[in-house]
Amino acid sequence: MPDPSIDRSSPVPYYRQLAEALAAQVAAGDLGPGDRLPSESDLGGRYSLSRATVRQALAHLEEQGVARRVAGRGVFVRGDEPDAPTGWPVTDPAAVLEAAYGPEHPLVELEVRTRGEAVLPPWATRLLEVPDGTRGHELGRLHLLDGTPALLSTHLQPPPVDAVVAVALDAGAAAGRDDPLAVALAAGGHAPVGTRRSLHAMSPRGAVAEALEAGPATPVLRIRAVSWSRTGALVDAAESWVRTDVAPLDLEVGSPRG
Repeated sequence: MPDPSIDRSSPVPYYRQLAEALAAQVAAGDLGPGDRLPSESDLGGRYSLSRATVRQALAHLEEQGVARRVAGRGVFVRGDEPDAPTGWPVTDPAAVLEAAYGPEHPLVELEVRTRGEAVLPPWATRLLEVPDGTRGHELGRLHLLDGTPALLSTHLQPPPVDAVVAVALDAGAAAGRDDPLAVALAAGGHAPVGTRRSLHAMSPRGAVAEALEAGPATPVLRIRAVSWSRTGALVDAAESWVRTDVAPLDLEVGSPRG
C-alpha cells in the first residue's frame, strides 16, 4: 500500500508532499543531522512515486537547506558541519575517468551496453591517429549512482591493443568479474601512463540523453580523452558523458596540499 503521507486527491504536487513528509521526519528527530535519507528507489517504492518525482523532492530539500547531496553516497540531512567538497576527485592524469565510479563502490551499478569488435568512429580515429574505418574493440558502460544514471562511457582500442583487451575482458567475464578497463590494458602490457582530455558542456541527444535520463536543462559534461602507454603508443580513446548534478567532478592538479 502507498504511504498515506501522499494525498492523491490534493492539489499540492506529489514532490512537495514528499519533501514535506521528509522534512517532518527531520523536525521530529526521526532523521538527524548527518543521517542518510533513503535512496530514490526506496522512496519511490515506499510512496509509490516515480523516480523523477522523488528526485524533484530531494532537490527541493536541498534548495531549502534541509539536505545535501554527496556524490556517490546519497542525500544526507544537513547539519552544522562546514561544507566539504562533494565531488569525485580526479587526481591521477593517467587514470581512466570512470575508475572513480567502479563496481567496488557500494552505491554503484554497472550496465555493460556494448563490448566487442566495432568500427572506430571518426572522433576516435582522429584521437588515436589511425585511418578512418579502422576496426578495434569497443566497451560501453552505463554507471548508476544510487540507482540514478550518472556516467555513460565508451572506450575504444585500436589494433593491436584491441585483441589483448578483448581477451582480458572475456577472461574476467568468464570468471564472473566485470574488470575495469585499466586492468585489461595493464594485463596486455598497455597500461596508460598519460591521458589528454577535452571537456565540453553539452546537451546530449538521442540514445545518450535516453540512457542518462537527461532533459534539455540537465547539466551534462562530455569528456573525450586519449591515453598512451609508456612506449608512447596511443592505446585508448574514450568518450564519457557525465551528469554533473549526480556526479560532480573535483579536479585537483599538482601535489596534495597538507
